[in-house]
Amino acid sequence: YSEGAIGSTRLQVVSFERTCLFLYKHLGMEVPRILSQESCAMLLQMILNKYGENLKFYPRQCMDTELTDQLLETLHALHQQKVSVESLKKVVQGLAANSSKSRLSDKLGDITFLYEKYLEWLQKKSLLDQNVLLVQLAQILNQWKVDHPEDNLIEQVWLDGFVDLSQQEIDFLGALANVSRATTIVICLEIEGTGDCKEEVREARPFWNHTLPLYKKILNYFSDK
Repeated sequence: YSEGAIGSTRLQVVSFERTCLFLYKHLGMEVPRILSQESCAMLLQMILNKYGENLKFYPRQCMDTELTDQLLETLHALHQQKVSVESLKKVVQGLAANSSKSRLSDKLGDITFLYEKYLEWLQKKSLLDQNVLLVQLAQILNQWKVDHPEDNLIEQVWLDGFVDLSQQEIDFLGALANVSRATTIVICLEIEGTGDCKEEVREARPFWNHTLPLYKKILNYFSDK
């Protein structure tokens, strides 16, 4: 974005992943190899096939494609919320001490085991999925600001169209805002409706109810900065 530009021909609408790739190039850094969603699913299926006998809760379902997709979604959610393998292991140990929660302990234990193997494989092959990508680049941007406290890497960032953001995405947004001259975040919350518009507003209000938690998360995040 530039104040001298007329119209919106210089704007680029990009995902978080494409933003990361742009920033790597902008910083003159080597662009890392990133696994697609399909490749992540294939990786998890490979881990399930290899280590299925080590699992307690899932072993007979290891060839179930739907299960693979569900587990991958769980692993991504754990990573997005910055949950560590070590913290999961502590929870599993606590559950294992209670015989009435053995099934839950086995299930979480399997998820923790798969999560650890998934992250180990990515690290061994020097590959990133989108979740790791955001964490890594946020660290790079934060360090860039320490080295260039008076400079801006980006002119302006505009965030729009999101109903929710993970903690990793918010952390990345914060790091990006820190190296930008200005940042605009657009969240649709509520509008006033009159006359014929009242019914449309009433029908759309559930959408705004979903965006309110996002508004609070972003407000709390930047209030602490």
